[in-house]
Amino acid sequence: MPDVELIGVTVSRSVAEQKPKVIALQQAIAGQLALTATADIHLWDDYFAPGYGVPNDAGMEAVKLLASLEGVLLDPVYTGKAMAGLIDGINQKRFNDDGPILFIHTGGGACAVCLPSSCITSR
Repeated sequence: MPDVELIGVTVSRSVAEQKPKVIALQQAIAGQLALTATADIHLWDDYFAPGYGVPNDAGMEAVKLLASLEGVLLDPVYTGKAMAGLIDGINQKRFNDDGPILFIHTGGGACAVCLPSSCITSR
């Protein structure tokens, strides 16, 4: 497997609670692909406040930014918080190098249609 970092932004649990679940998923996927799970796992739990299922300002800003610049819909409590973590991670230079970054959008776009129109701005 390529030398990669696996970085997750938690939106529901602390790192201590989430990391064993991510390790199990990593090992299961690697096993299905007949690979060895070697990626370093880093989880960030700085972004899920004020709590599970509750939007925050950084997540809402990420939702607005991606909708206005890329036409990508994120939901405000899951993928929005994850994108806020990615943006902040880039700004804080939390990544090991300048290589490519893959953000996996896990869904939740349907929740975005419930947002007030003031949350989405045009270009």
